[in-house]
Amino acid sequence: MNSESLNFWRALFSNQEAWPDSFFYWIAISTAFFLVLIPYLTLHSGARRKVTADLQARVGPSLVGLRGMIQPVADVLKIFRKAHAVRFRKMEVTWLLVLFVALFSTMAVLPIGAPFVLVQGEMTVFLPFWSVVLLALASVYLGGLQGGLIGHLSGLRLAARGLSGVFPALICIVSLAVDVGKFDWVSVNNSQGFWPLGWNAFRMFPFFHSLGLVVFLFSGLVVNGFYTNRILTTDVDFNVTLGGRLTGTSLMLFRFARFYGFFLWLLMGVVLYCGGWTVPEILNDRLHGFPAVLVALGVFVLLVKISLLSIFTTLLSKASCKIRVDQATDFSWKVLSPLALFVLVGVVCRQLIRVGL
Repeated sequence: MNSESLNFWRALFSNQEAWPDSFFYWIAISTAFFLVLIPYLTLHSGARRKVTADLQARVGPSLVGLRGMIQPVADVLKIFRKAHAVRFRKMEVTWLLVLFVALFSTMAVLPIGAPFVLVQGEMTVFLPFWSVVLLALASVYLGGLQGGLIGHLSGLRLAARGLSGVFPALICIVSLAVDVGKFDWVSVNNSQGFWPLGWNAFRMFPFFHSLGLVVFLFSGLVVNGFYTNRILTTDVDFNVTLGGRLTGTSLMLFRFARFYGFFLWLLMGVVLYCGGWTVPEILNDRLHGFPAVLVALGVFVLLVKISLLSIFTTLLSKASCKIRVDQATDFSWKVLSPLALFVLVGVVCRQLIRVGL
């Protein structure tokens, strides 16, 4: 466990030296999951449904909670109440295993604050990135389990779409690391300030990383296109591979996995380019003696930024017409990948000019 994270959690529990490190490890993961991820999922889902309803001149959720914001909680309870006997097929068991492997492989390096990055390493940036790719490509294998030519072709189309979105995103991360010098979340976050001019996307002229942020977000839409429903995917491939066969509790877990994948992509984009969990310097000085308050404030700032990006992608998905999976793949290879390579070349040339070569 990362020594900085361990010291934070031990100090929070009055330096309980007798307690093993594994206890604080699970405390950190449980806090991130139950106090950050699940509440945010509930509020985000309710807000997204309200925004979608307003765009379509519908009422939307309005009965449960404040203006229907906790309607997702009622939906989950209804699903559990109706699920008297859950029978999982081989396909669903495989998906759930992939879900939990991807989920718990990233909880130790979830970049929502320095105390939650439990693994110390120079390549921790790529661990959440790997889980998003795993969640996206898992649908390919599950499509193959359906049997028949249509299921296999749908799985291959989704595989091509996912891989085409992975490449430009990786190039953007490498180009950012050329400037920052490291591939770990804490270093990337600490290299930025709270205000937009201190973010990686805007702090160095010319603003190659601003273009990198756009490419990274659109790459996320390509990889996780099925989450946005109306952009960069088709309902046919989604229904053939898995979505049309799941019901009840298994469908709820599947939707949570899709949300987690897209949430993780937006989280990476915010930490890489938009200041991460940094807070204003004046608050950092005044609250220096209250580390737990600083961490909570940083998490709040991070979630606000993620919500703004999520609103943008939701509006984009609802205002755009559907395109085929092959068109999304072509868009990634022919537009996003050249732009990502342009960003990388521009950043390298800027570094060479700085050192006088």
